[in-house]
Amino acid sequence: MFKTNTDTLDLTGKSGKSYSFQICEYDTLEAIDNACEKFTTAGLYVFAYRYAKQGDSHNWYVLKYIGETKNFSERDYSNHHKKKEIVKENCNAWGYLVTTCSEKERLEMESDLIDNYNPLCNG
Repeated sequence: MFKTNTDTLDLTGKSGKSYSFQICEYDTLEAIDNACEKFTTAGLYVFAYRYAKQGDSHNWYVLKYIGETKNFSERDYSNHHKKKEIVKENCNAWGYLVTTCSEKERLEMESDLIDNYNPLCNG
């Protein structure tokens, strides 16, 4: 199961810069691979645990991992180097931010977010 664009998650880097991710729900990392087969753009991605609070229609997210890729379709999520940690942390949401910037700039954006949130699986 993979549900596209179920929510928007606005994150702020340590620098104060804002980043807006489209959030998708998934049940397996393979589902992300299948959904990204033709998604050939570059950008940043996050893994998160999505939950709802009783009586609240808003979705809440706990960030677990922040990464970047030159091509979403070439990133092998089912064999991700942090797969064990991502699965252990019960991640059920994957978000993406498309960008046309250089690899250097993507790495700077990734670091900006990691420095602010310090996600467990990035450690």
